[in-house]
Amino acid sequence: MRAGVTSHHSFEWPQYGGNSEHRYVHRYRDRILAPKVLWFVPGLAGQPTLAGGELYSGGVTLARLEPLSGEVLDVAHSGSALRERVEGLATDFEWDGEAFPCLIGGAPAISRDLVIARDALDGGIVAFNRQLAWPAWEWRPNAPAPSARPGCLVGDDLFVFTSGTQVVALWVADGREAWRFDAGKGNELEMVPASDGRLVYLGTKGWFQAVEAATGETAWREPVGGNTKSCLLLADRAIVVTERVEEGAANSLRHGACALGLARGTQLWRTSFDESPSDPGLGSGGRLLWGVGGAIVLYSSESGKPEGARSSPDAADPADALGYAGSSAVTPLVPAGAVGNHRILSPTLVERSVVFGGSDGNLHVADALSGAVRWSFRMPLGFELQDFVHAGDLLFVATSLGLFCLGDARDQPPAAPGFVLEWSGEEGETAAMSLLKAFDR
Repeated sequence: MRAGVTSHHSFEWPQYGGNSEHRYVHRYRDRILAPKVLWFVPGLAGQPTLAGGELYSGGVTLARLEPLSGEVLDVAHSGSALRERVEGLATDFEWDGEAFPCLIGGAPAISRDLVIARDALDGGIVAFNRQLAWPAWEWRPNAPAPSARPGCLVGDDLFVFTSGTQVVALWVADGREAWRFDAGKGNELEMVPASDGRLVYLGTKGWFQAVEAATGETAWREPVGGNTKSCLLLADRAIVVTERVEEGAANSLRHGACALGLARGTQLWRTSFDESPSDPGLGSGGRLLWGVGGAIVLYSSESGKPEGARSSPDAADPADALGYAGSSAVTPLVPAGAVGNHRILSPTLVERSVVFGGSDGNLHVADALSGAVRWSFRMPLGFELQDFVHAGDLLFVATSLGLFCLGDARDQPPAAPGFVLEWSGEEGETAAMSLLKAFDR
């Protein structure tokens, strides 16, 4: 029998891993060798946030959970029609391919005293106390603009988010508007803003710019190749921007990425892709992981060039085991075809494991040294993977059906290579009952 869960209670997953996207780097050991479903809660959606030993999630409501057991401790609000549906699941749980409505956006932000989330129905912002017992404040747009896109917490003072062509900053304490920046007509903002505490970074059509977090005034503005898909902060030196460009009469797409210096937006390097890439992840030594053409490839964060792999299974430190020497023969971290003919989504390095989604809607875990898939979690038919958070010995998986927590079956031997975990639905009725009780509190 293997050791039990040890690191969970000290694990914190700040909103979006402390960045505007799903790119949190840590040295937790991947302890899930024989994967099993520990718990499931229907109706929760989007990446969860963990703080103070508690888990917060959006979806059909804003919910607070006990991460180890999955017990729903509190919910912020609910409607009668939604309650009736949850009540039906509590007596006869069936997944019929119909996703729950997303009323609250994922990745709620956790400040010292409040939980702040997106109201997906009109694009507004709602804030509750940490126990979700009472609403603290709310912000509503002048015209309803449905959006589940999260915002970005800047320190413990500001909450910044996009609304149409505008970036809005609210004071966390009372929800008053601190400043507003308008990117201009035709410049719909499609990315979650990023911030290093001093500047707020955002991409518009053909441009990437930084505004002062304190005032909303433009700090710098630089042209980029196209529409910004996502961005990734590299410590205190650069921001990596992934772009999509429409060109030609047939509106063919060209994909690329560039790195801009944080101080003035100076372009440091540019690279291009033959196919649409995933959002970037971070590897050992600050290297970048991109999923391209069904493979996961490491790129230098200094030059933007792909790097060849050098495996050292005896290395004590993952950064050494996954050292990469520049090479004309690039060896992917995970080869094309490892999960069939599917695009790679959100590659994340957890010690010597590469965790990623596939366009098949499933979650996969591969060995970072061999590139072989260790195991996969297959979604029930008709549902898709949305996001995940790996806490070393727990793996939280957000899907269009609800939130799963996977862990290690310590009384079982390690799974055989290529093992596929499928959910039987046994926890469905119990989970729906837990959610129903929270609605009735």
